[in-house]
Amino acid sequence: MVYFENQNEERNRPKDPNAPSRRTSDDLRHNRLAGKQDARKRPFAPTGNPRDTKEMKILDVPQSGSVGARTSSRNSSGQYVRQRAMPTQPRTASQINARARLTSQSAAWRGLTPAQMAAWIAFGQSFTIVNSLGTAIHLTGAQCYIKVNSVNLLNGDATVNVPPILPVFIACTATGVTAVAATPLIQIAGTTPAGTTKFMIFASPQLSAGVSFNGNYRYLQTSTTFTAGELSIQTAYAAKFGALIVGKKIFVKVVQSQAGMQDSGTLFTAIVS
Repeated sequence: MVYFENQNEERNRPKDPNAPSRRTSDDLRHNRLAGKQDARKRPFAPTGNPRDTKEMKILDVPQSGSVGARTSSRNSSGQYVRQRAMPTQPRTASQINARARLTSQSAAWRGLTPAQMAAWIAFGQSFTIVNSLGTAIHLTGAQCYIKVNSVNLLNGDATVNVPPILPVFIACTATGVTAVAATPLIQIAGTTPAGTTKFMIFASPQLSAGVSFNGNYRYLQTSTTFTAGELSIQTAYAAKFGALIVGKKIFVKVVQSQAGMQDSGTLFTAIVS
């Protein structure tokens, strides 16, 4: 073994190209400051290969949202993580109207009296909802107020400053969906909902017939009356998604609504014939 009298002599020693690289803590700290993350600590890095953006199933605590370049979510197979993608902003009429409802009701919440706010806060603690991660949670008073009145506006009803009475929903009276391209026709079979219940109809774009899970629903219409056991959603669906294509699959969710409150919805599917 050769010993060097000083550090300069050691640094000037010719390096063996076959020797393993030694990275000091100073090297790693310098790389982090320069924005060069240690590859061993990166879960995955975009390289231009489409495979880099694929979803990767993981075992982890339930979580949803983005941190850095990672986005966590869940589907029918469980928790997964994927490369974060830049969201699109088509600014459709539906998006603009939804944002306008949220803005107006947020402003209206700030105009309530302390007693009215307290009533909505207590209302939020009186029931639970299931969030996108499958966890039962309580809404805040502001969230309850904005949610109830946004639904009221969407259904063409008046907004309220007093919390509604919690509804008791019965079984949905819708029973199925039929879609025919030649007619064209998309209709929901069933009977008129009872009392003050309204049906809020949400649907998916046309998908492959092999798809069994869908998380993309768009609001189509609110209805209260079935004619001869049928409720047509053809006009609203065509305006949103275009003409029907034979062999495609459509998901339709019928959500019962009373006084701005909603049930979890009843799901139907149909293959376009």
